[in-house]
Amino acid sequence: MTRLETLLVVMAIVTGIGGFAIGFLLRPPQSTATLADVSFSCVPSGSTTEGVLRFNLTSTYGTDIIASVAYLGAWTGDTNQIVHPAATKSVRVTQGIYPVGSCPSVGAEIWRVVELLADCPNPPCDTGTTSVQP
Repeated sequence: MTRLETLLVVMAIVTGIGGFAIGFLLRPPQSTATLADVSFSCVPSGSTTEGVLRFNLTSTYGTDIIASVAYLGAWTGDTNQIVHPAATKSVRVTQGIYPVGSCPSVGAEIWRVVELLADCPNPPCDTGTTSVQP
């Protein structure tokens, strides 16, 4: 192998490694959907109490998303929430009637995130606004 061929091979390897490193360093940040400030309380409603679930959803996506949030425990279900790009949405879900003085234990988690696309590539498309079981 001549000096020129060796130099070309070394340059190709260095260029490949350099290109990979630059691509890795300049890649776009990962988009996330975060569930925070989850609270469940019971409020008086006549002779019973009513369950109130509150939480905040924050999105770092560049498009609208639908975040499906499951609430589990003594009170279960799910809610689909449209969250706009780089925004936080406060959600309040009221449901359930419980005897006065009792309040069930309830937790919440995001179980699905769907990015909303301008066009539906494969009809029929689920916009995520139909409630489904986790």
